[in-house]
Formats: sequence, structure tokens, C-alpha cells
Amino acid sequence: MKRSLTIIMLFLGSIFNLNAQTLAKDASMYKLLVPAYSEYQSILLTGVFKNSGLDTLKSVMINWKLNNGPVIQLAKTGLSVSRNQTWPFTASENITLNTEGKLVIKAWTSLPNGVEDQNHANDTLTQTIQVIAKYPEKHILIEEITGAWCGYCPRAPIIYNTNVRPAYPNTIFTAIHTGDGMAITESQTFTNTYVTGVPTGFVDRKKSLMDAGITFAPEDWQNLLGNLDNKFTPVDLNVYNYYDPSTRNWKIDVVADFVFDMTASYRMNCYILEDSLYGTGSSWDQRNFFNGGASPPYQSLQGAGDPIPGYKHHHVVRKMLGGSWGQTGVIPATVKRGERYVYSQTLKADAKWNMKNVHVVGMMQQWDTDILKRPIINAVEGEVQLLTGTGPLELNTQLNIFPNPASEMVWIEFNAGTISKTDIQVINSIGQEIFSKSVPAQSGNLRIPVPVKDFSPGIYFVRLVTSNKVFVERLVKE
Repeated sequence: MKRSLTIIMLFLGSIFNLNAQTLAKDASMYKLLVPAYSEYQSILLTGVFKNSGLDTLKSVMINWKLNNGPVIQLAKTGLSVSRNQTWPFTASENITLNTEGKLVIKAWTSLPNGVEDQNHANDTLTQTIQVIAKYPEKHILIEEITGAWCGYCPRAPIIYNTNVRPAYPNTIFTAIHTGDGMAITESQTFTNTYVTGVPTGFVDRKKSLMDAGITFAPEDWQNLLGNLDNKFTPVDLNVYNYYDPSTRNWKIDVVADFVFDMTASYRMNCYILEDSLYGTGSSWDQRNFFNGGASPPYQSLQGAGDPIPGYKHHHVVRKMLGGSWGQTGVIPATVKRGERYVYSQTLKADAKWNMKNVHVVGMMQQWDTDILKRPIINAVEGEVQLLTGTGPLELNTQLNIFPNPASEMVWIEFNAGTISKTDIQVINSIGQEIFSKSVPAQSGNLRIPVPVKDFSPGIYFVRLVTSNKVFVERLVKE
């Protein structure tokens, strides 16, 4: 029995020694530090390798290639990397990203201490870089939380106009009110989730590198912008609208064009903003703790009163069409480059809104169960576009446009009833008429062809004008 036990122990020991010898020289690729998305540029491949073997790693070869291109090598010598220790590297040759589409970088380790690697399973990493000539235009959304009752709040728009906007003109400023005459119900979920005091604000609802939260004092907005990526966005946004002052009917489309393949939970939204809002009483007159004395840049508040009667509030969020977290069901979980999505809303403008001072902000939001991971992906601001025509805008249109999106020809179906004449117009995003056609007096169902082959890809509005009504419907040209 003793002899048998000795034989088993010797056998196991030989296996252990064999494994130790096998894993003596084992370098592995641990991490590649290259962007997942990029504009045209030149970058250096950087990464981290690891000594996964027993022997101290004194030299290793770093190999990499782009797509099916030539293999480029970087010899790392003079090392002293212990077992399980990692070590950074930077390639000596640039990677030129000048072709749109997906590029695959493959990198691997070889020749640890100048000999064959004894475990090839962990040698290689690959990463895909999606490349585009230029990122879409990125706008950063600043959401200030404020209230007429807050004596420190008047400083926030001054900080924005004096410091932030001149340095970062691609920002969009909004003011979400709480506890006063401008508060709205849709924002309560948002403010209840994040806000513990005012004035505070959000910059694309993102965290800074040094702070775990996403709410910041106005004085911190500019520094935060300096620490964020203010260029990258995977989606190009546009907002289009038609407003009929005679009926206050309003049609709004936020259009999203993705330039990269993405997998995430995205939602779309639209804010209605109003400038120059004022009223009477404590729900409107702005408290002002700078009234008795103010240093730059708040001198305009000194002697203005506390509260300030007739104070004009700007950028006030009057409505969140998609609520605090955006509209679900518009964007699928996986989107492909070149796909377009439209968030359409029809509404009657509130009778209290002065439409001359109203504008809209469309946005793309990301959703996550973690409340600190719900950033704004992109935003866009637009002015109210007045409908021109002979009659009121009908929101529940009787137009049927197909196919839509279209590439060559669309057909417009319309139940005319009995009319004297019908004018059809196609209008582009800046209000220019690019097609028109008159249909003589007739009755019943109309089916009218409209050629769109020569239209540039984008969003258009088909306007049908009868003797007593105007109908508007959106058309997408692929």
C-alpha cells in the first residue's frame, strides 16, 4: 500500500512539473486601447500585455495588423515583468483611419523571452473600429433646475451667457422650473430622481471624471464641458415642425439618422421652450439674493429688487413631449448605420404659450436601469415654422402617402369630396417649395403621382391645399 501511494504521488508530481514547465513562458494580450468609433484621423495603437507564465518576462514581440494588411511588429526588450503583471505598450507606426466602414485591428503577443509561446489560447485580441469621415454635429444639452422662489438661481443664466456659451457655442440651454408658476408635471419624475437643491444643472446628464453624480452647480458647468467628449455622437438629429396660428395645431418631427451600428436602449424626446415668460406674484417674480451687492458677473442683479418684479424667464421648459425619460418604441435595440427613425407628435399649442417666443428641442436619450447611466446622446434646437396656406391645418390628415420612405415615386391619396381645385406642394426642411401641381375641380378619391427621384435624401412636407383646408404630411426621401 505504501509503495502504491508513493507511485501515485510521483505520477502526480510529474504532471505538476510538466504543467509548470509548459506554462513557464506565456505572454498574453491583455487589453487594446483604441476607440470603437472614430472620424478620419491617424492614431497609435496602444494596449497592455500580461505575463501569464512562471518565468519573469524579459522580452516579447507585439504583432498587429489592420484588416488584411501587413503584420507590423514591435519588439519590447529590457523588461522585468513578473508573473501576472501587466505592462503597457505603444506601437511606433500610425494607424491611418481614412476609409468609412468597419476596420478590424488584430494584435497578438509572441516570442516571450525569445522562444515559442507555450500557450497560444491567450495571445490574441481583436477590436472593431467603426469609421466615418466626420461625426454628425453634436449639441450638448444643459438642463438647469431652478425656481422663482430661489434667490441664488438668477446667477445660473448669467454664468451660462457670460462664460459657458462663448466657450461652447454648441450647447443648448434649458430651464426646468420647480415649485413655481412654470413648473410642469412631466419633469417631476426627473427632478425627484436627481435633485436635492437648486440652482443645479445637468450637462448631457453625464458624470464628470471626478464626481460620482450628474448634478453640478452652474460654476462647474464650464469645467465639466472641458472634461467631456464634445464631438462624438452616433446620430445626426434634425427637428421639423409646422404650426397653424389660426387653430394652434402643431406638427413636430424629430428625425434621427444613425451613422454607426449601435446596440443600446435609445429613446427620443422633444422639449417645448418659451422665452420672455413673466407674471405677477411669488410664483413668477424672481427672488434675488444679489440685490444688496453683487460682484462680477452679477452686477445686473444689484439693485434690481428682491424679488424682481416682472422678471423675464428664458429657455423655460413648458412641456416634455416624451416625459422625463423619452419615448419608447421608436428606436429598436439594435440599429444599423444609415437607418432613420422619426419621432412624430401632433398637438394643440397651449393657449398660454406666446408662440413668437417658443422654440423646440429634439433629443436622443439613452436608457439604463442605473439612473446615473442615462445620458443625452444628441440634441437639436429649432424655431417654430408657421404654416402658410389658405385654410387651417388639419392634424388628423386624410392624406395617404405611399411608399414612405420613398426613392423614385410617391402616390398621394386623398378623399376630395367635392372641391373646386387642389394644389399639391412639396416643401423642403428650410421652407422652399421644390414641387407643385394643381389638380382641377373634381370629386371622390384622388390618387396623384409625385416624382421624388431627383430629391435629395431627407425630410419633406407634402402640403395639400383645398378651397377651405390645408393638410400637411411628412415625406421621407431615401
